[in-house]
Amino acid sequence: MTPSRWCCALFALAIVSGFAVGCGQGGPPTYPLSGSVTWNGKPVPVGLIRLVPDADAGNPGPAAVAVIKEGRYATPVGKGIVGGKYLVTISGNDGVPIENQEEGIRNVRGRPLFVDVLQEVEFPRAAATHDFSLSAQ
Repeated sequence: MTPSRWCCALFALAIVSGFAVGCGQGGPPTYPLSGSVTWNGKPVPVGLIRLVPDADAGNPGPAAVAVIKEGRYATPVGKGIVGGKYLVTISGNDGVPIENQEEGIRNVRGRPLFVDVLQEVEFPRAAATHDFSLSAQ
């Protein structure tokens, strides 16, 4: 192999290695989070929980999302939380599909049960269960 080909091969290997390292599971370990979500004492049929680490509180972790189905939620495997303070936004819908024939739109989540709820929650640095009990107040 000529020196120029050798140099090109090393450069290509360095580029590929850099991409492989960049695509790995770097960063702090994440932990699964699960629990229940109720609205006025009843399970939320369909919804979404967005978990954003509170950077102002020194939480450098990744954000996470969990789907609510029949009042239960769980973060996807490998996509959990790192623990610490999080800003949690919860949205919930009635789960009754809405079809708008004129516009050809189908909303499978249904009508919102409430305006999105924002809570500050501190989670442990371990697998955890956290229940959200929401009400109209």
